[in-house]
Amino acid sequence: MAIHSLLKDNRLQVVEDIKIAQPKTKIVSAIYAKWKAPTNSYLLVQKVDANLLRASRNIPHVKVTDVASFNTYECLLARKVFITK
Repeated sequence: MAIHSLLKDNRLQVVEDIKIAQPKTKIVSAIYAKWKAPTNSYLLVQKVDANLLRASRNIPHVKVTDVASFNTYECLLARKVFITK
C-alpha cells in the first residue's frame, strides 16, 4: 500500500546508479540538485557504497539506504524516493 501511494502521487523516480570515486559532499549535492530532490528524500541503492554514504551524510534531510533496509514508515515519510536501476 505504501509503495502504491508513492506511485500514485508520482513520488518514485528511477535513476541511474551513482558511482563516485571520492567521498565529496559537493559531488552528491550537485546530483541531488540536478534531480531537484526535496527535503525528506531517500536514495535507494542495491548496496550502499562507502564513498556515497560518506559524501551524502552531510546533506540534511536526504538519506541513502539499501533496498533491504527501506521500510514502510520511511516510505510514508518520504516526499520523494529515488531508486537506482
